[in-house]
Amino acid sequence: MMYAVKRLPPPDRREVEFRRSRCLATGDSSGCPGMSDGFAQAMFFLDDEDPEEFKKLLTGLHEEFKPTSLMERIQIEHLASAQWMMLRYTALQSRALRESKTLYRDAARSVAIYQRALRAAERTFYSVRRVLMAAKKPKSAASTKAA
Repeated sequence: MMYAVKRLPPPDRREVEFRRSRCLATGDSSGCPGMSDGFAQAMFFLDDEDPEEFKKLLTGLHEEFKPTSLMERIQIEHLASAQWMMLRYTALQSRALRESKTLYRDAARSVAIYQRALRAAERTFYSVRRVLMAAKKPKSAASTKAA
């Protein structure tokens, strides 16, 4: 089955520049909505996927982790991308299983491929999440005195 691919529209250049200048003027990157520098803008979406749902996921992760640096924003985008891939591979695997009634061998291969991709996306998701959680953990008084 072929799928058409959708892509998020590029952000308005003036809006991006305005947000960037506001962040630079205040020195507070945590109040900057939006992407790191377009990593998430490169996401492609299948026909039955909604780009707005991805934006909601990304916004929710930004609200949860409240990134304070560019690296944290990039990690959040990576986290959102990995979560989106997990959802995609689960849906594709389910579809392959539904269609397996007639083409068992081909469907079994597809399911195996989707399972491997899902496991890779899960490893990425939890690896990035661990890094973000460690960065957000308050430093103890003993560790700050040693530094």
